[in-house]
Amino acid sequence: MFSNHAMQLSIIKGIYSRYPKIAVGMEMFQRSKQDVIDRYLKGEIDEKQFLKQSEYYRAWKYNYHLYRPIIQFCKKNNIRIIALNADRQLVKKVSERGIQSLSTEEMKKLPQDMDFSSVRYVEYLKSIFSEHGSSVTKKKKFINFLQSQIIWDETMAETVSRFLKENPDYKIIVLAGGGHIRFRYGIPSRVERRTGERGLVVLMDDQLKKGIADYIVYTAHLTGVKERKIGVYVEETGKGSEGC
Repeated sequence: MFSNHAMQLSIIKGIYSRYPKIAVGMEMFQRSKQDVIDRYLKGEIDEKQFLKQSEYYRAWKYNYHLYRPIIQFCKKNNIRIIALNADRQLVKKVSERGIQSLSTEEMKKLPQDMDFSSVRYVEYLKSIFSEHGSSVTKKKKFINFLQSQIIWDETMAETVSRFLKENPDYKIIVLAGGGHIRFRYGIPSRVERRTGERGLVVLMDDQLKKGIADYIVYTAHLTGVKERKIGVYVEETGKGSEGC
């Protein structure tokens, strides 16, 4: 996994060396925390405060050190990092109870002009849904899953599109999971719909299927000393500690 993120950093460095007017959009951060990212990049808060205030471990949970070299490179070179994602609690609520469960204030946080019309994307999401051990016969649960995924995709696409419109002389490199970019169903097609710009999709994947991406990169296995970890995270629930 680390080799994939090392490749992401190599791509960022390569583009930056030729075209320094870039930003890096990251799925790993909720866009409501943009001000926290900005303050960290400016040196106004330290890394510990950054992680706590951005709710990185609450919202994302993956090992921060996978992304730290990318964030440090951006910080060192004054490259903007754009938080792309929807609020974790909003997406979770839709996943569990559907869009209809959102309050009026929560509805205002949804991206405008959401597209649910892609039959191919629906079928693709059904395959992912079934892989997670859920039954597609449970229609209501799948609809909630579909709604939450599209909110996720459309929020990130809306954020990318807004940045491009406000900064027409910049390019943005988006770091997101393969499920959000494969076959252009998720973020890429939705950015193109909003801006008319067709970005390149670079995928680190073992699936060789027509149209899955513009480029597929195979990364070399990296050797070295691995971090020690116990494979749990702890959440405050008000009921004592719960390990996951």
